[in-house]
Amino acid sequence: MQKLSKSLFPIIIAFTIIGISFTACEDSSEQISSHYPLLNNPKFEDKYRDRENDNAAEQYPLEVLAQFELPENWQEIAEIQNKYAEIIYELDYERLVDYDYLFKDMCFASRTAFNWRDVGKVTAVRNQGGCGSCWAFAAMGAYESSNMIRNNITADVSEQDVLNCAGAGSCRGGWYDPVFKYMLTNGVASEASEPYLALDDFCSPRLYKPFRAINWGFVTVKREIPSVQELKDALCKYGSLSIAVKATSAFMRYNPADGVFKEEEAGKGINHAITLVGWDDNKNAWLIKNSWGSGWGDNGYMWIDYNTNNVGYAATWVQAQSRFYIPDDYLLEVIRERFEIINPFLHPEEFEKIEG
Repeated sequence: MQKLSKSLFPIIIAFTIIGISFTACEDSSEQISSHYPLLNNPKFEDKYRDRENDNAAEQYPLEVLAQFELPENWQEIAEIQNKYAEIIYELDYERLVDYDYLFKDMCFASRTAFNWRDVGKVTAVRNQGGCGSCWAFAAMGAYESSNMIRNNITADVSEQDVLNCAGAGSCRGGWYDPVFKYMLTNGVASEASEPYLALDDFCSPRLYKPFRAINWGFVTVKREIPSVQELKDALCKYGSLSIAVKATSAFMRYNPADGVFKEEEAGKGINHAITLVGWDDNKNAWLIKNSWGSGWGDNGYMWIDYNTNNVGYAATWVQAQSRFYIPDDYLLEVIRERFEIINPFLHPEEFEKIEG
């Protein structure tokens, strides 16, 4: 297999492991779980509740549901990660050159409209319940889409495992970059083996964790919100994206009968993580997948104007490990330049065990 130019090695060697110390935002007056008893119920699983009642926005206040919080230096973290991601992307693509037909889907950024849901590359809408874990659902939404695109595998990956083990946050807030790091270095379990509880729990490191990322990065490090064209390009290149938005009371009450959501007085900042799955220029809007249940919005989705509520902030992509090759020593060497310890990746035949 052809290797990359040796000129890349100075760049690779220059990378250092970044210790990301993230502290989730907390309720300064009283623990949120004391207000919402369901959080303390270990049997609480509302992910697949009846559609008529499957709407977290009708059961919990905004400050419980929307708890996405970025560290102040997130753009510095993103810049270093993107340098690493560019190298891995080239290595990954090099190994898949014989399978590039798999990526020639129907997505072209020049199209007037496209979304991954309509071509069957988006998993079912989930419900985060009364836990501020939107960041975990946004990350898993993007990963599951990539897994469907790259491997044709429809899998429900465990947000609870991410919540327990990734070090990315808690029910009181978090963000998705450490989630993807954990998916590359350790892997994540299936929903069946670690069901969602909507509460903070202990990590189960002995679980079988076959769902692995091979790479991730930010759509751009030049600005907080990528341009419409940059987001379209990323959607076609990588699949669904993890993005942030400013969720408000109006956002919570979104009614698809009112058309595209646009809020004139949304204010600054972001507080919620969602999954971006497509666009429609005729609507001047993005199609986003939320994690408040299928009873919210348009069966769990929303059409939101390109230029409202800071939608697209800190947009991030992830690529699932491909079933079509085993990462070789050269690729693993590059990965270890950034992450010293990584668990073994799946062999292609093992992918048959994780389908469905």
